[in-house]
Amino acid sequence: MLEIITMVYTYFASPLGLLELAGCIANLVCVYLATKHNIWTWFWGIIGVLLFGYLFFQVQLYSDVILQILFFLPMQFAGWYIWKKYGAEKGIGYVNSFKPIVWLPLVGLIGMLTFVTGYNMIYVGAAFPYLDASILWMSVFAQLLLNSKYWQSWALWVSVDVVAIGVYAAKGLVITSGLYVIFLCIATLGLIQWYRQYKKQIVS
Repeated sequence: MLEIITMVYTYFASPLGLLELAGCIANLVCVYLATKHNIWTWFWGIIGVLLFGYLFFQVQLYSDVILQILFFLPMQFAGWYIWKKYGAEKGIGYVNSFKPIVWLPLVGLIGMLTFVTGYNMIYVGAAFPYLDASILWMSVFAQLLLNSKYWQSWALWVSVDVVAIGVYAAKGLVITSGLYVIFLCIATLGLIQWYRQYKKQIVS
């Protein structure tokens, strides 16, 4: 038991451990606030994106670096603007939906982009190139849907979390992997809550 405590303390005393812990806290707050339609989710998202971008660079998860810095970071500002606009026009709790048939081309596009990205990431020495690329592209489309307040965004986030739990654990990012277990629970809750909100809208 003492050895485990010592190992945990040593890890969090390291720069990488502190970086991972700070990134996890910021992203946890971000995701929780998103399920509640709280616009401050984007502020915490900016902090979490910057911290995780640097963290993933350190462990050679390059697709995740691209995802965090080149996509998630500008999307935080875009989401902030869109949600503020929604709040003024339709109410912050308003939820959108698309027809089930849309899933077919969406999943196909994600699969194609995952293959192309993963194949190319092999040549730069990326860890778990295809799984990491799947996290990248599922997250891209989940974020786009979340920004526009589609309840289906949470279904994609659930898929992202399932894959990410295994990838990050395999890279030794135990805390981040554990965070994604919590994310999985929150995303499931967000899926249920947003879907219920959508059903209320269409019957009212």
